[in-house]
Amino acid sequence: MGKTSTVSRDKPYRKTSLIILGMHRSGTSAFAGLLNLLGCATPATLMPPHATNPKGFFESQVICELNSDILCSAGTTWSDWQPLSPDWFGSREAGQYLEKLKGTLASEFADAQLSLLKDPRVCRLLPMYLDAFEQLNYRSVIAHIHRNPLDVAASLLKRDGIDTELGKLIWLRHVLDAEKNSRGLLRSFVSYEQILSDWSGTTDRLGKTLQVKWPGISRNFAGDISEFLTPSLRHYDLPPQQLLDNSASGWVQNVYAILERWAAQGEAATDHATLNQINEGLTQSSPAFAPLISSGIKVSATAVKLGSALNFAEVELARKQVDLAEKRDLAEQLDRQLKEVGSALCSAQTTALIEAQAQRKAYEVAISTLRSETEKDSELLRRAQLAEIDALNANVFQVRAALEAQNRALKDEKNRSGRLTSEVALLARNLITIEDQLIKERSKSETEKQRQRERLARQDIVINRLQSARDALLSSSSWKITSPLRRVVRALRLAR
Repeated sequence: MGKTSTVSRDKPYRKTSLIILGMHRSGTSAFAGLLNLLGCATPATLMPPHATNPKGFFESQVICELNSDILCSAGTTWSDWQPLSPDWFGSREAGQYLEKLKGTLASEFADAQLSLLKDPRVCRLLPMYLDAFEQLNYRSVIAHIHRNPLDVAASLLKRDGIDTELGKLIWLRHVLDAEKNSRGLLRSFVSYEQILSDWSGTTDRLGKTLQVKWPGISRNFAGDISEFLTPSLRHYDLPPQQLLDNSASGWVQNVYAILERWAAQGEAATDHATLNQINEGLTQSSPAFAPLISSGIKVSATAVKLGSALNFAEVELARKQVDLAEKRDLAEQLDRQLKEVGSALCSAQTTALIEAQAQRKAYEVAISTLRSETEKDSELLRRAQLAEIDALNANVFQVRAALEAQNRALKDEKNRSGRLTSEVALLARNLITIEDQLIKERSKSETEKQRQRERLARQDIVINRLQSARDALLSSSSWKITSPLRRVVRALRLAR
């Protein structure tokens, strides 16, 4: 695994990876947030905001943890100023991490056409990332961002307790590795100050140099970016002239001057030799100065811990003094309030006693008056009750007399009702007898009617027979022959 990919290209790239390279505390998060607002896709599992970076990091939590594991495997950390062993990138362990990195990148960026990768640790691991993106068919372009190393060192001291001189060495290692390993790629250099003062012009130049069109440029994003890139992002703004003129600081000054010039005027290949010389000098001095710096780091760490403990103790003492003063003021205030309450209570008790005595006298007079009126009302009430009792007794006598009269009338009515009941019973018996007789008569009548119908039926039969005989006689020859004789007989009868 080299510093640039050796994979041959037989087809065009499908996607583009924009890699931000910059030292910790150099404005990489602000730069990534700006490019994200312009349309670059951030990873899927973003690192949550923190008190040291309240607007967010815009980098992958998964990739950050993987980078820490890779650096640990290579025998270093992000805060190490010594170079990584070039042999490690060709090791079997590095090959295994490369395969894991490819899977992580594919998962974090999925189908994004323009992905944004940002983690300051990538400055030390760029060769591995270039190989991974190449094998995933990405075109990698580089955006370098730098910041005044004094500001970076001051920020590292506050955040991590790292000595400022060591912080400048760490800055130097990050920017030198990032610059050297990205040569030959499309790349552009910007400063933290440029994106804060002129983000529009800076991103225009960046897009042209990297041959990238910002996907979000068509929407109204200017207000969002202006709100995002606020002056509160800058906590340190130290002048570069404060860089000390010793060998390490001279390297820092020269590198910082070159980066500033490249950010303003564009990259100059003539500066590569100077950067190579500084990089070689830093690498060669590592074995000689590493033990001293390591010892100094330990001493510095101890001093930082002691300073932190002292600061904590001072803060705690100040807090307790303030707390004691507040409690003293509170005690005095409570004492004053207690005295005021006691005085007010005494006055209130005296006033209440006088009012209570006056009220008691008024109650006694009222009770006496009420008792007198009650006695008068009781006598009147007794008399009225006696009169009412007499009236009630009279009414009772009248009611009793009326009840007796009603009882007598009721008794007479009962007697009359008894007689009527007997008469009704007699009439009922007579009615039953009459009904029985009527039934018998109806039965006899029906029998007689049946007999009459039978006689009439027999008579009808006789009449029919006689009629038939008559008709037969009238139609016979003998009747016709005897007709004159019958006329004579009738005449004789008439003559008699």
